[in-house]
Amino acid sequence: MDIRGRKMRKPPACVQCRKRKIGCDRVKPICGNCNKAGKSDCFYPDVPGRYVPSSSSYTSTKQHVDRPVGNLITNYNSIPHSKEATSILQHNPELASLEQIREYNTRLQLLSQDQSRASPSPLENAQFIPRATTSFENKPVSSANESSRHLNWVQGPAIFDQMTAPYTQEEVMLKEMNFLRKRLLELQEVTGKKVQGVDLSFDASLNRVNDYSSNNKSNNKKRKIDDKVTDGISEAELKFNEILDEFKDLDPRFLDYTKIFSIFGSQNLPLPDFEDTPNSIYTNHFLTLRDNFSYNFRKTFASVIKNNYEAELTSWKREKIELASLNLLNGPVEDNKPTQIKFPSRDITQAMITRFTYIAKDINLLIPILKTRELYSSIDQSFGREPVFDPATLNIGQLITFGQISFCLLFTYESLASSVLIILKDEQLEGFNQLIEFLPQLMKNINAIKAELDKRKGSLQTIETLKFIALYKFYQTITSLSSSGADKVNDFVDFDEDVHLALHLGINDEQKDENNMLIWNFIYKNYCWRHSFKGEVPIMMVGDKLNTAPIVDTLLSSDFSFLTYQMETLQYLQSKDQILSLEKVVRIKDIFKNKFDAQTKRCVMSGSTAIAVNNVIDTIIYRKGMLYMTYYILLQYEVLKDTENFIKIYKELLQMIQDTIFYIFSNLANKTIAGYEFLYMNKLFITLRLICTLLVALQQRSKFAFVDKEMDNKEKLLRESGAQADLFTTILRKLLMLLEDYTKNCKVNSSIIASTITKIQTSIAFISLADDPVEGEDVSDDIKTKKTALVEESKKTLQSVANSFENFSVDDFIKFNITLKNISESLIVNDFYTKRDRFVSTNPETLGINAETFGIIYNAME
Repeated sequence: MDIRGRKMRKPPACVQCRKRKIGCDRVKPICGNCNKAGKSDCFYPDVPGRYVPSSSSYTSTKQHVDRPVGNLITNYNSIPHSKEATSILQHNPELASLEQIREYNTRLQLLSQDQSRASPSPLENAQFIPRATTSFENKPVSSANESSRHLNWVQGPAIFDQMTAPYTQEEVMLKEMNFLRKRLLELQEVTGKKVQGVDLSFDASLNRVNDYSSNNKSNNKKRKIDDKVTDGISEAELKFNEILDEFKDLDPRFLDYTKIFSIFGSQNLPLPDFEDTPNSIYTNHFLTLRDNFSYNFRKTFASVIKNNYEAELTSWKREKIELASLNLLNGPVEDNKPTQIKFPSRDITQAMITRFTYIAKDINLLIPILKTRELYSSIDQSFGREPVFDPATLNIGQLITFGQISFCLLFTYESLASSVLIILKDEQLEGFNQLIEFLPQLMKNINAIKAELDKRKGSLQTIETLKFIALYKFYQTITSLSSSGADKVNDFVDFDEDVHLALHLGINDEQKDENNMLIWNFIYKNYCWRHSFKGEVPIMMVGDKLNTAPIVDTLLSSDFSFLTYQMETLQYLQSKDQILSLEKVVRIKDIFKNKFDAQTKRCVMSGSTAIAVNNVIDTIIYRKGMLYMTYYILLQYEVLKDTENFIKIYKELLQMIQDTIFYIFSNLANKTIAGYEFLYMNKLFITLRLICTLLVALQQRSKFAFVDKEMDNKEKLLRESGAQADLFTTILRKLLMLLEDYTKNCKVNSSIIASTITKIQTSIAFISLADDPVEGEDVSDDIKTKKTALVEESKKTLQSVANSFENFSVDDFIKFNITLKNISESLIVNDFYTKRDRFVSTNPETLGINAETFGIIYNAME
């Protein structure tokens, strides 16, 4: 129904679907069925959004070409005559305003002049409006425009054409209302006739509405028109106010800014080699450019690099480009160097796979396309004394088999390397060391097989090739051999090859082949995981159109609804064509928690190891997303200076940080799922890096609160805020100790763990810039000068930004300091912590960077 209560017809099916008697999804301009069938003549017999005529006098035979704008189809010829309109026309025969308006193009039509548009269909039985005055041409009109202009009023039929505009139906309605009022003003001035009984003072009423909205903002209450406000406002204006209230969530001019979730639009100036990721909202790059305190840290880091290490940065970039071709995550093997496929000896290969399947007994449920049992016979038949093969001499089946063996060995390494609970005997340790030596070759195997499959004609038409591509994409997300895991922006470019090939082969459609359905279920879940973890919308899986295959994977069945809600959440947060509601974002966060609690309860009741591991992955994706979402809401309340809600969300954030830290370290030493850590190891440490970023940002708020400000109780406030800053630093130091202790029990040095340790050390060095020298530490004047310059630069950057900690009372600080002490004590008790040596940066004035450590630190901070 429209705003006046008139009924609207149900959107019809297209003509092609009606003829075929099948269901139509009513997508414009071509429905899904016609799109699949390649039919370009999809059209609709009626127009959604057209009003049902209320009088028989308006049903004369006409054919009009309608112009869809956004989701609205506008047809001015379908507007019926109301009694009010008829009365106005009778008293103003020369104006004939409602009928005359449809003779002119709207502003939205003018916007489409640069776009290629289909020519309008010829009009039949065109209706012309009789005119009493014929001298309107080239008469200047200024009432509704900034400057006078000549309008050429052309008599003739209204012509409508199709165009696409980035507006919702309601936004278009509001713009059309604005346009209609201004056209009425123009016609009124042209004719010299004033319309009786209608208030056309559009701008005046708009100003009064905006004034009222501004007054209401200061009270932070929902807009409503009460008796006090209605004094002096006409009935027509009140009616118009009601219309604005109906559309206030659609046009920024009518919105209460305290209700808008706008933090995603706030962006700091770009930094060198630090790009924004607008489509990945759960990444450090996206957060840093929207949080002033995280941005200050990164800006200081960039300043240190620019002033001291430009040459090292140039060299680092050159080396990265040279090494790109050798990395599994960055493309195929060089064409000018023929690569052979090599494996460890038959005995070592079989022993490692046997060890892997013994440790991870449910691996075939978690990775159903990895057929470990079938590999033994292939190894017996294919491996000679030296298992070396030329890819060019192998058929597609052999290439796929050797790819499976290579992936299985890589998974074996990841499983043994990631677990500190699995003890290897001497013989097993010797085999593991040989496997480590073969890691570069196994990566070359994968790239050589992938390159060879790309060359083979018809290779992309087989399900076996799809299995290889699916394993390839899965391994990209879990490998510990990349510097910082799947969250790193430049580690690899994700082209979603697995999903595209699966769609090409059609295994996403409803079918009877259970193996194909299982492959698709695995691809679907992995695709959703890797995109949701980075805060990207898994756009190809939104809706049911591309996922009609039944769910036969028990793991996907258990968390399908949870994955679906994750996608819906990201879809709303990533909405580019609508204004986000702060209230709705908060509500989504709360619903998300309830969905997660229900999901966890189902998994705990199952008692299955595979479901437990699957739930750990779901949980860490959920926790990372919730940390980001909660922090973004915190930033929004900080910008709005809403201290009450800021305190509420801040409390939730601290509890969430504590729970997530505990969850991370508990799953690094969980005996029930030992050997499966490699499936979620990257995600755990990427989330821990996020917590480090949040702790530094909160520490900076505490450190620079009340700087250069005069207020009552300033001494007490400075003491408590300084204590809070110290507590954040202590938590960071304790996290560093826990990681250093953890690495002592690891079989190999993991890149992702080493990178996380480096980031925490750099963060502590940044925090220490403002600290006084440690007792007994000899600091030169040059170092003091450089440190002071960096601190002053931080003060200047943060001088004018919002800091909600400055609105805290002494009691607020005391309350939260108790919470932070509990978090700190839960990590490492203070009695033990004080006996350990604390980390001290060797180069505090350069955040610990020197010529030797530049590459390691820059890579960790990228």
